[in-house]
Amino acid sequence: MAEQERFHLAYRSYSDRLDARPGDDPPGLLVPSLTPHGQYQLAIEQADAADFRAVATARGPAGSAGDPLCQQLSLDATGRREARDAAGQDTTARCW
Repeated sequence: MAEQERFHLAYRSYSDRLDARPGDDPPGLLVPSLTPHGQYQLAIEQADAADFRAVATARGPAGSAGDPLCQQLSLDATGRREARDAAGQDTTARCW
């Protein structure tokens, strides 16, 4: 979230990309799309001048076997957190 706030301060909009390529204007956030141990794939589902929604989705055996209730975690610009299990059921209280 801190990277998004820095980006917003510089560009007056939230970034819709994690990656960056030389010469991109505006650049992405320079944030890897995988968590350090590869359990979650990171993405920005929505971003504009007022809001963004970042999502972490469990991937492979490491993600789903580790915690089947927390298959998708999300965070928005207001700090609202949500979580879903593999069936799409709300598991926010359990995962955050």
